[in-house]
Amino acid sequence: MFLVNNLGKLEYQVKDPAAALVYFERAVELGRAANDSGYWPRAEVNRAATLGELGRNEEAVRAMRALIPVAERPGRAALQIQLYSNLAAELDELDRPGEALGYARRAAAVAHPEEIQSFWNARLALARLTRRVEGAAAAVAVLDSTKALEDRQDLNRRT
Repeated sequence: MFLVNNLGKLEYQVKDPAAALVYFERAVELGRAANDSGYWPRAEVNRAATLGELGRNEEAVRAMRALIPVAERPGRAALQIQLYSNLAAELDELDRPGEALGYARRAAAVAHPEEIQSFWNARLALARLTRRVEGAAAAVAVLDSTKALEDRQDLNRRT
């Protein structure tokens, strides 16, 4: 299932979401059949994001929301960040910025400065949606707090 999911990622990256969807659906099927709850949820997030890419945004949102209980199990921070970030993007695409902001906040709350890429991606998405919903000053506050969190993490690494 790992290989099948990665083949889906390759198709997605070369801009063939229809082909990617076939691989992601197969990866989810294989993962569920193997009772691999550590892996099929990642393939399901990829499948749902691909549905959005194909213009099936409401279906993507339903699929992502159905995955929330699985993602919120202990030890699933990376899955939560990916899921909440993708859900925020889909809701924003559907012009539901208030709902999107709620999920962006959830992603940012889980993201940790040690995982620099996911941390900054989540915080920048939060700032963008905050600007859209609450205005520029609130977005600047998000970015200021992001920098403060990162600085505190740097200080902790040095001590």
